[in-house]
Amino acid sequence: NLGNGFSVGGSMFGSAGMGTDWTQGEGAINLPQVGLYSMKSSLTMLKISAPVAYQTGNWSFGAAPVMVFGTLEMSYISPTSGPIGEKPASDTGFGLELGTLYHYSPLGLSVGAVYHSPISLTYENQLSTVSSGFGYGGVGSNFAPFSDELEQPAEMGIGMDWTMGNISLSADYRNIRWGEAAGYKDFNWENQSVYAIGGEYRFENLSVRCGYNYGKNPIKPNSDISVVVGTVRNGDVINAFNHVMFPAITQRHYTLGAGYKFNKAVSADLAVVYATSPEVTVSASSVGLGDITVTNDQLSASAAFNVVF
Repeated sequence: NLGNGFSVGGSMFGSAGMGTDWTQGEGAINLPQVGLYSMKSSLTMLKISAPVAYQTGNWSFGAAPVMVFGTLEMSYISPTSGPIGEKPASDTGFGLELGTLYHYSPLGLSVGAVYHSPISLTYENQLSTVSSGFGYGGVGSNFAPFSDELEQPAEMGIGMDWTMGNISLSADYRNIRWGEAAGYKDFNWENQSVYAIGGEYRFENLSVRCGYNYGKNPIKPNSDISVVVGTVRNGDVINAFNHVMFPAITQRHYTLGAGYKFNKAVSADLAVVYATSPEVTVSASSVGLGDITVTNDQLSASAAFNVVF
């Protein structure tokens, strides 16, 4: 707190990540069985930001320059060409986040809005290399080579919180622009609306919380029938990459949590998240995988110890 309504801060945390590993078990290639070509992927992102906020009366305004450090690794084994894929590649991108909040204390109501700019990252020899094994950019191919750019999409959101006595209720809406982001739009991802609701009830020192989040699967099945040398369907390649390497099809998240205040300065929090997806079936027949059926359920737990000073 700098006084005169201004505050500054800083944060560093893992903001995104996904990966699969089919190098073992039924997914591993073991000719004449191709499995899932022993596909392997890993995407991780570290986000660093330094927000500046200003409060005047019931209004707050904030802006944060953002730096994202990302690492991507993609590889598989081709029955004809052997291992395909480079070592992990990394890049750094920059963006901006803007937000505002209005708090109306007589009703205990706060309403806010936020915007995250897109952030461009280029992972050298990743997407271009793995796609080349399926003929992208090759001689006689109808497919243009893939770019190695993978852009973190823009996001826009609004939210509200109502607090009265021991009860708090909140609701959020976000729109994630996957369908306009370089890389993701090439893989047929669509813009995604995400809805979230949550509630908290506070006892003397104990708080209990629950929430629900819904975001429709953003990956649209691809049925493009253009071919490489008359054999491989473009849609089947895209479906295989999406649903074997990056099955981001989870739609519903259910959350439970609790917090306990030991004193004014020290507290602890616990949370459990269960996420579930629909069963998605897509075609990958022309690349030797038949129809792929994918689900992606998750269970996570977290704990935090907080000190205010």
